[in-house]
Amino acid sequence: MVRTNSTMLQLGISLPSFDLPVVPDSNLHSLPELRGLKRINHLIVQKKPLLFMFLCAHCPFVKHLELGLTALDKDYGDKVQIYAIASNSIRTHPQDGPENLAFQSRQNGWRFLY
Repeated sequence: MVRTNSTMLQLGISLPSFDLPVVPDSNLHSLPELRGLKRINHLIVQKKPLLFMFLCAHCPFVKHLELGLTALDKDYGDKVQIYAIASNSIRTHPQDGPENLAFQSRQNGWRFLY
């Protein structure tokens, strides 16, 4: 049983705004920045579709999929914006802290933001 139940937003609504720190430098990235929005002649243009994955460094299932995630990044990283979001609190899972996420990303050659 999960400690915190998920809440689901209604399907078809716009993605809520957010800011996320990215490893290894913990710089914040905003939703418009992650969506690759650009201003061209006063028009806002979106570049690619988004794929968000919820991962962590210690999860055996994620470890099992690391090579597949690397292949996904290699095969689709130029067509789809791929992002990984660490789904655990470092208070309860210190092994999923920024340094371990950065190591996991480097070790697998991931180009996507984590």
